[in-house]
Amino acid sequence: MHVVVFEGETFSASTPIEGPWSRIAFDPSRRAFVQLLPSIRVETRDKTQLELIVRELGAINVTMFDSLALAVIDLPDDMHPAEAVARVQAMPGRPRATIRLRAPRVEWR
Repeated sequence: MHVVVFEGETFSASTPIEGPWSRIAFDPSRRAFVQLLPSIRVETRDKTQLELIVRELGAINVTMFDSLALAVIDLPDDMHPAEAVARVQAMPGRPRATIRLRAPRVEWR
């Protein structure tokens, strides 16, 4: 059970103990728990550094956005996104890495 108190309100969520559905985070802007995506965002323009990160994480795929100086790195199934972020930020040069949250569903009217 996950419990967060935010602005005086208590939010809770239950998840399985393991697997992708167990990976959630509280998003204050949505005031809800949201599933983590199985990828991380890394800010870098250095292709050599990006190659080192990909090898360190055993990445499945990388999508580079050169004009934004960032990459989205798809992680192996057994790697938690928080672990990947910590490993990247501990690397030389301290690249900036963040988890990614599932986007809200589009409500068509």
